[in-house]
Amino acid sequence: GILDNKLAIKNNNIIFFTATLNGEYPDYKKIIPIKEQLKINVKLPVVQTLNIMKQMAILTENNPLKKILSVVNLHFEKGLCLVSAETTGIGYGRSTFNIDYNGTNINFSCNPYFIKDILQEVNEDYIMIGLPESLKPIVIYSEIDKSYLYIVMPMKTI
Repeated sequence: GILDNKLAIKNNNIIFFTATLNGEYPDYKKIIPIKEQLKINVKLPVVQTLNIMKQMAILTENNPLKKILSVVNLHFEKGLCLVSAETTGIGYGRSTFNIDYNGTNINFSCNPYFIKDILQEVNEDYIMIGLPESLKPIVIYSEIDKSYLYIVMPMKTI
């Protein structure tokens, strides 16, 4: 049933209620960084990066609250990507792999599940990560499929 801005759906023993949202939505063009304005673009192998994100995510897999708070750190330097994560009482993980990158050293931190979930859906060998500047949205995009675009907010670490 529908009433004003509310919707109810019943199927057997399940009743689902929802409401539509009204109002002004932010201009998505102001949120998504323009690819040409990204300061650093790094080409990552999808399968290798996905496997490393799965390894780092294991550190928080048994506690749903920690999944929300989990952090993976990525460090890019000439020819190398270092990925690390640490969870108090569980352990520390670190992995490195070679990449085609010649820019300045840069770090960013984010939830490993966000990266893992994106990479699980990619049907390409490589994916691009664009970094505008510290604590700005990270853009994950394809060089092949121009309609493919993900935004990940970095996490501030102490």
